[in-house]
Amino acid sequence: MDWKSKGLEETWHAYKNLAFVCAFDVLQNQTWAEDAVSEAFLKIWQHYDCLAAPTGAKTKKFVVVVTRNTALNLLRHYRRLRPLPPLEPETVGESGNEEGAVIRAAIRELPKEQRTALLLSCWCGFTAAETARIMGKPTARVQTLIRSAKQKLKKRLEGLL
Repeated sequence: MDWKSKGLEETWHAYKNLAFVCAFDVLQNQTWAEDAVSEAFLKIWQHYDCLAAPTGAKTKKFVVVVTRNTALNLLRHYRRLRPLPPLEPETVGESGNEEGAVIRAAIRELPKEQRTALLLSCWCGFTAAETARIMGKPTARVQTLIRSAKQKLKKRLEGLL
């Protein structure tokens, strides 16, 4: 076994649990977190020459950053794979709730582009870049649509809730 393999094994034993906690914190799914840790340690192996020692403060930070970024990338990947929920204002909020009915009515009154951008972003949880890709618009335009929709909703709902 060469020095790199021995060092990575020591790093693995020292930080595997921490890496899992970091990944699980982002993904909220045990299987996905395990996948993220595996991918992260593969990346750590590929860049192991950058580390001065198998353990230590800098190594720990490197493991946490690589694991967190890997988990975020996996989360974005899994989000793209899931089907979109219906993008109708009727699906927002609790049905039968008076406040929910007021909010749904206000959302229905938004221009279609603003409504779509807002629901994809706030209701479905997509980032502005993902929303832009879905809508076929530039990211800056989608950010403007979301901001405008929120401002209109705030103005419309002021004093009603």
